[in-house]
Amino acid sequence: MSWVKEPIGPVIDGKLRTSSETFDVDNPLTGEVLFKCSKSNLEDCNDAINSAQRTFQTWSKCPPSKKRLILLKAADILESKLEAAVELMAQEISATRSWATTNVMQGANTLREVAALATHVKGEIVPADRPGTKIMIYREPAGIVYSMCPWNAPIQLSIRGIATPLLCGNTVLLKPSEYTPKAQKMVVDVLIEAGLPAGAISYLPMAPPDAPALTEYIISQKEVRRVTFTGSDRVGRAIAQVCAKYLKQSVLELGCNAPVVVLDDSNLDDAVNAIVFGAFTNSGQICMSTNRVIVLNNVADELVKRLVKRTSSILATNCLEDKDSKMSGLFSKASVTRLMNLISDARSKGASLALGDMSSKGTIMQPHIVDHVDNTMDIFYQEAFGPLVCVTRVESIEKAIEATNDTDFTLCASVFSKDVMLAMDVARQIRSGSSHINGPTLYIEATLPNGGVGGSSGYGRFGGVHGIDEFVDKRNLTIQDAGAVYPL
Repeated sequence: MSWVKEPIGPVIDGKLRTSSETFDVDNPLTGEVLFKCSKSNLEDCNDAINSAQRTFQTWSKCPPSKKRLILLKAADILESKLEAAVELMAQEISATRSWATTNVMQGANTLREVAALATHVKGEIVPADRPGTKIMIYREPAGIVYSMCPWNAPIQLSIRGIATPLLCGNTVLLKPSEYTPKAQKMVVDVLIEAGLPAGAISYLPMAPPDAPALTEYIISQKEVRRVTFTGSDRVGRAIAQVCAKYLKQSVLELGCNAPVVVLDDSNLDDAVNAIVFGAFTNSGQICMSTNRVIVLNNVADELVKRLVKRTSSILATNCLEDKDSKMSGLFSKASVTRLMNLISDARSKGASLALGDMSSKGTIMQPHIVDHVDNTMDIFYQEAFGPLVCVTRVESIEKAIEATNDTDFTLCASVFSKDVMLAMDVARQIRSGSSHINGPTLYIEATLPNGGVGGSSGYGRFGGVHGIDEFVDKRNLTIQDAGAVYPL
């Protein structure tokens, strides 16, 4: 436990920097200061950019087999730190043991999947219309990537934000969340221990008041060629504006208001199990968490009855006291307040509380189910990001599709029906980056292109071979045979 309380700060050229200018990182369950983190300043940012640019000259030419071995070794090292990660994430964000373990194991899996792509950053030969011409398309490293990664899955999503850029030969500046700087620093430490050149990754924790100005400064620098951000649509819009100002290409994976559509021929038990898993894992604090259930009227009463019964067996507990906790506290008291306000607004407009008592103990909030939700209520449109699921009843499949698409979020969705062909037809009409049939909204694999299709869920793709193109420049190279004849 003592190591958790040790102060940390920026890491540049593999060296930790500390100063008297710090911000507090709190334990949300106790409200106590967990440790102090030194603030990155303008000098740190400039030093990190200079280090990344120097290292880019050699790292961009690193053979694929060497990059593969570094990432594979990093995966093994990360798995060896499982117990430390479990302890740390419980302290930083109230993560249960199962959620912290998922972070570590999925993070290691992502490192291995990305390592397997080492020889897939490849070019193409294109037939030419012009006689005697050969055309080649090269995929070249872009340069420095500024990656801003979130708190809710700090290890897994930090790895997702930096592993593919590194594999492509870029160098990376990692900005962690102010809520989980030590968990995210663990990722940097693991990579450097595995043999990544120290200058290939810099770690820049920022105090919240400083982050907007420092982020714009970093994005404005000509050496920084790509930007990634995973987090809320509110902050994502601000990042997008800065990237537009400086014409920087970006990948933004933002929020969601994930729906599960339940048709009247569905296996209701399967639907309920998927809804509960999707809505309440990590207390609903996942971008793919199920927020909305769109159900046909003739099975709505039975679905809600089973959903309430199944959810009633889940108890949120303090993961620091209950090592077997399946669901623990939220990351802040402000999050609890926001959720309660959403529920109160819905009830004032005609919704009913099917489960939950509108109470909390600090940051610990029990699961809540709100029934008879419609599009007059704030809760219908806003991302919950907490242990809350809403039920909307509709009269037809057409109305279900209409309600599902009545949102600006486009990350993921699910459809339940025993008629798979019908479910596929409905899924294809839902505007989402991922659609799942008879499975939860909470599902993605490292090999898949993950992201929204515009709107408040952002744009661009992380994952697999599709993610490579986000972090390379595609360059044309032509060779002309001797003796070409031109019209002028």
